[in-house]
Amino acid sequence: MSIKINLGNWSSVFAVPSAVVDTALKFASAYQLKVLLYVLRNNDHELTYDLIAAELSILPDDVKDSVKFWVDRGIFCCENEELLPGKATANKTPALQNNTATQTKNAEFANIQAPQASGQPAAAAKPRTTVVQKPDSLFVAEKLKTDAALRDVIQDAEIILSKPLTPGDVATLVMLNYTFGLPCEVIIMLIQYCKDVGHSNMKYVERIGAEWSDEGIDSIEAAELKTESMKSSNSAWSKISRLFGVSNIGYPTAAQLSFAQRWQVEIVLPDELFKEAYERCVDTHGKYNLKYINGILNNWASQNIKNLNELYEFEEQMLIKKEAAKTKTTAAAKTTRTAKNGKKNRELSEVSLDVAALSKKDILDD
Repeated sequence: MSIKINLGNWSSVFAVPSAVVDTALKFASAYQLKVLLYVLRNNDHELTYDLIAAELSILPDDVKDSVKFWVDRGIFCCENEELLPGKATANKTPALQNNTATQTKNAEFANIQAPQASGQPAAAAKPRTTVVQKPDSLFVAEKLKTDAALRDVIQDAEIILSKPLTPGDVATLVMLNYTFGLPCEVIIMLIQYCKDVGHSNMKYVERIGAEWSDEGIDSIEAAELKTESMKSSNSAWSKISRLFGVSNIGYPTAAQLSFAQRWQVEIVLPDELFKEAYERCVDTHGKYNLKYINGILNNWASQNIKNLNELYEFEEQMLIKKEAAKTKTTAAAKTTRTAKNGKKNRELSEVSLDVAALSKKDILDD
């Protein structure tokens, strides 16, 4: 009798180390699990970051970060640029607890850059002049293990952004909390704001988060006021950029947002005047200059000009006044010249009379 068992999909299986579930599963992101499973399944193939990224439709940097995560967790180890199975440990505690050097570095990181407690005012921070390094995967794992509020931030962020976060994304959010001092509820509002304005990539979240930290945005109330102000400025610049027909490479600059907000709030003029100011600036300088345009708009606003017709009438009146002043100046100059010529003629006449008198005297003497 022959026996055959059809295992279906189970006829081809591969091993996953128990340590993945015991010590790392609750800390791993979707990307990290994808990379791990792909590497284990293709353990007999020579793999590269680019190849794995192409197969999983993620970035090579995310693959690199994911591999580093599993190395840090002790699932793999690197020797001579070759990925090998991690060395067995005597207990099931995470590898990060045995790494004294990393513990020391992370302790210093936590002590120096601890966040403000939720609801407590943060000290006013000076604008950052140096690039802040993100925490490593071990520090991130430790904080996610002990900080339930931070774990909620990660989950809420994935819901808001409708995508799984990469290891780099998670590190950014941990940095916003532990380095920049933003409370968890403020970070959620920050992510929601970035999603609302169409900039949901983590680099933008990090940049705006750093600005909020520098400005001391440390409460829900402060964050609400800030987001309303930023939405208003972005909306104003969006309108101005359409009128001018210009587009940015990247995000609006602080100057662009500032001028746009001022023009919307303080200088209330119709669209046609903004277009006219832009065209005159470009005709004069060959490019658009916000300060020059601002000067033109300020001048028109001070003259209470409300549309193009009023502008043309005003300029025509100014031209008439200028011509009248020029004519008056010319007439005055002509009168002055006539007076000078009359005086000169009189002087010449007097000289002629004197010469004639002298000649007559000479004749009589002779």
